[in-house]
Amino acid sequence: MNKLLLSVVICCTWGAAGAMAFESVEERAAKEMAKYTQTGEFEKCVSYNMIEKTVILDDSNILFELKNDKYMLNTMKSECKKLAFEKQFSYTVSNNKVCGKDIISTRRGVCSLSSFQILDKKL
Repeated sequence: MNKLLLSVVICCTWGAAGAMAFESVEERAAKEMAKYTQTGEFEKCVSYNMIEKTVILDDSNILFELKNDKYMLNTMKSECKKLAFEKQFSYTVSNNKVCGKDIISTRRGVCSLSSFQILDKKL
């Protein structure tokens, strides 16, 4: 009986800790974007070779981390359903660039990128 009670207490404790650590998509996106300053300057394309990492912030925003400590934010033309939940997308590269007119694919369909806003990383 004591072993059963101990198992229940451990499960409940882990469950409560997990619930307290849960952040909404909006909270995670805000926390990530707090690291950057939006410049209001945009580029139409990003060189594919320069992309080091992408971070899906929410269903409308993807952060592109580039080599040489450069950062770009792509706010899509419309919401891309379940992108933040699935946390993955694919795209086809033409002319070695990813551009604002390009389409990304998810399990749910396709979404349109927009121009890339240059971000400055805060120190």
